[in-house]
Amino acid sequence: MKSKEKLQTAAMSLFMSQGYDQTTIKEIAALAGVTERTFFRQFKDKADVLFERDNPLYQEVSTYIDENYEESSSIINLLMHSLKKVKVFDQNRNRTMMRSKIIEEHPDLIERELLKMQEMKECICNQVVILKTKFEIIEIELAVGVAFQIFELAFQQWLKNEEIDFSSSMEMVWEKYQQLIIEAENS
Repeated sequence: MKSKEKLQTAAMSLFMSQGYDQTTIKEIAALAGVTERTFFRQFKDKADVLFERDNPLYQEVSTYIDENYEESSSIINLLMHSLKKVKVFDQNRNRTMMRSKIIEEHPDLIERELLKMQEMKECICNQVVILKTKFEIIEIELAVGVAFQIFELAFQQWLKNEEIDFSSSMEMVWEKYQQLIIEAENS
């Protein structure tokens, strides 16, 4: 295991056992078997442990969009399929659940998570625009907003129900959204 992974594992263990606020960088480094200097080579502070620089969620979504945008006739379907294909959560369910629990208990971490999600939405919008797809900018922005709202609800449902995988959770919320649209059209 690389030093970064050791530090992440140690930090999560300490955050869960003694609390985020009570955990020091010195303790994280000691549990990981590295020096504090090594910690600071990997992370700028202990919050940074929870927010990976190379966002695997963004990488998965972005790759899917790059590979499939030409075949898609609907921007919302392209985005929904890209989010349904995400594997990072199911592959790291325990870590993801612990991370979410830690973040939801700290307003400063919630703010950072919201900023990270906003940045990701903007990057996805820009990516679709740069690809010179046939979609108008307002369609792209609206679709990204809707897709990520569905994503956020699906993520919360996935956290609450260990019986379902993330793709199933996305599908469930997407179907509910489509039902609401049909009801609105028929009223």
